[in-house]
Amino acid sequence: MATSIEHMTVFELSRWFALMDCVNIISEECTDRRINFEKEIDLKSLHIRKYINSTSDIFANQHEREQSRISRKRLRLLRQ
Repeated sequence: MATSIEHMTVFELSRWFALMDCVNIISEECTDRRINFEKEIDLKSLHIRKYINSTSDIFANQHEREQSRISRKRLRLLRQ
């Protein structure tokens, strides 16, 4: 496992992004429902894992598209 973002694979990055997205969604729902995130919610690791597994490909695809866009932009700049 990589110790810094610079050394992470796309797979590792996408799973971390999926986890952050999951936590943000839970936090927003708690705020909307006026639930104390730290005291009143019972997080289920299986549900979180399922969310990560189902969305990490989406984040990986977004990362790949962004890297492709950056590469094209660099090529255009080099040609000028």
